[in-house]
Amino acid sequence: MHRWWQWQQTLDVALGKGVRWLRRAPHLEAWAIVLGVVVVLVCQALGIHEHQMPWLPSSGAEVPREWQQPAFWTMFYDYIAPYLKLIALMGGFVLNVAVIRARRMRRLIIPTTIACCFLALWLVLGDIYDQWQLMHGAMIGKPFSGWAYALKIVLIMVAALTPALVLILYERCPTWERYLLRSMAAPLAFCMVAFCSLWVLADLLDSLRDFQDSKVSTGRILSFYFNLLPSIFVESAAPALLLALLHAMVRLVKSNEMVALQSAGVSTARVLRPFWMLAGMVCLASAGLNYDWAQRGEGERESLMRGAADTRKKSAAATAVMRYLPTTRRLWFVSSVPHDLRHDKLKGIEVRQFDEHGSLVEAWSSTSAWRWRDGLWTLSRGIHSRYEDGLAVPVDIYNIPESKRLQFNVPHWTETIWDVIGGTQSPEVMGVPDLVAALSSPGTLGDQRVRLHYNTQIWHRLIFPWQALALVFVVSLLPPLHSRQGLLRCVGIGIALYLGLMFLNSTVVNVARSGRVPAPVALIVPHLILVTAGLVILWQRTGGKPLAWASIPGLSRFRWRSIWRLLRGRRTWKSAHPGEFFTRNPEEASSSRIRG
Repeated sequence: MHRWWQWQQTLDVALGKGVRWLRRAPHLEAWAIVLGVVVVLVCQALGIHEHQMPWLPSSGAEVPREWQQPAFWTMFYDYIAPYLKLIALMGGFVLNVAVIRARRMRRLIIPTTIACCFLALWLVLGDIYDQWQLMHGAMIGKPFSGWAYALKIVLIMVAALTPALVLILYERCPTWERYLLRSMAAPLAFCMVAFCSLWVLADLLDSLRDFQDSKVSTGRILSFYFNLLPSIFVESAAPALLLALLHAMVRLVKSNEMVALQSAGVSTARVLRPFWMLAGMVCLASAGLNYDWAQRGEGERESLMRGAADTRKKSAAATAVMRYLPTTRRLWFVSSVPHDLRHDKLKGIEVRQFDEHGSLVEAWSSTSAWRWRDGLWTLSRGIHSRYEDGLAVPVDIYNIPESKRLQFNVPHWTETIWDVIGGTQSPEVMGVPDLVAALSSPGTLGDQRVRLHYNTQIWHRLIFPWQALALVFVVSLLPPLHSRQGLLRCVGIGIALYLGLMFLNSTVVNVARSGRVPAPVALIVPHLILVTAGLVILWQRTGGKPLAWASIPGLSRFRWRSIWRLLRGRRTWKSAHPGEFFTRNPEEASSSRIRG
């Protein structure tokens, strides 16, 4: 034990000396930047980009039929993508050095802004590259929505630049606003970490046996829960903001700090503005994550469990997909749809061709299928049959050793991959761009119920994250700022308001899905109720009127405790006026005297 204490003291002294050296060493930021540049140049000389570059033919004889020359800018991005990751890693190291050496918040504005701008550029270029490959690299046929994708790019940039914006606004705030922001930011961070930890721990305990039985690797489990964090953040934003606000308000009112601010002539709205600003930043980040990224983790859960039985196989995005396309009179069945449609194939294909009378004419069966850029479908390992008088007559057998045929090409199918699988996934695990594309799928054009479901989910993705801001706006106005009386009562009202809001959310979503009320009108109702109530309370606060409706009214002549004693069967009745109970209840009085 004594030896361990000596080691601990030695480690503490070494860490203290290291931190002091980091803070006092001259020109350390410049040396950190030089080190990052040297590392990037050395990696470039070693050619770490070669494994990510696309395949290029060295002679004309090696060029396959379906190969096409990639665009210049895509090749350029393939070249710089590894170095962008490396620059981000080294930039994080330089930023940490700047944070340790900064003694004032103002010195962190420039490094944080540079880091956020680089992060925004990296994320935008990567997303544009993925979208380009999805549209041109393979003929998936997914419809493209300009406004949905433009909004996605804007949200990516806003989410990446939010830390720098928060830092700039914090630096420009007066001292008392910074104090109020810190009083709410600290419990908010604690609540978010606690909610995420508890959610992951509960889910891991529930799914650990399945992971062990399926022999899922630790890396896949960690990746799964890391991708699930955006969804947890979106769901936890409202309760975390509510608890952090209530904690900050109760502490500030009990210490009479709110009274001091109002005595200095600061209005109620001006006092509460830091809380609203912090809630708005959190809701902005939640809206960006809920647009497309939060649903990827939710969609990966089922696919991970489906593909966990064999870790060598990739998980499927959807299974047992059946779609009938009336324009071509073909019935499609796909047993497994991969996540990466650009590189993986559809597995377990069954296609049935019907004539105008509904009779079966042809059938195709294949273990895998793929569609090329020129509209050519390639089937592997299966059979092609024709039906005559209801009997199947095999025409072609392919990828069978006896037939000596590797593939079977079908040039006359006009369906794309998205026509077959579009609109088959659950809208709860799809982002806004995928939902908009699913609405344009031929399979959903004639199904009004499915279209209402998808349209409701789009508006829910856009509107839901901002309910936390409306909730904070109302709850922040409930506690009395001038006294401690009624604090716990207002805390209870705030929690009850959140529970009622959850019930109202599910109600308006079901109403919007039924089609009786337009989705944007129905989903905006909770926001209108909260904002209207907040404006009324703010008007009463500004006019100095008490919130009589927010207090629990007492009985006119009896007390709640006395009623509880009566319900428990007590003979005695405590009242401020002796004999009052017998005067108002003669029958009970007579029976009480008899029992006495």
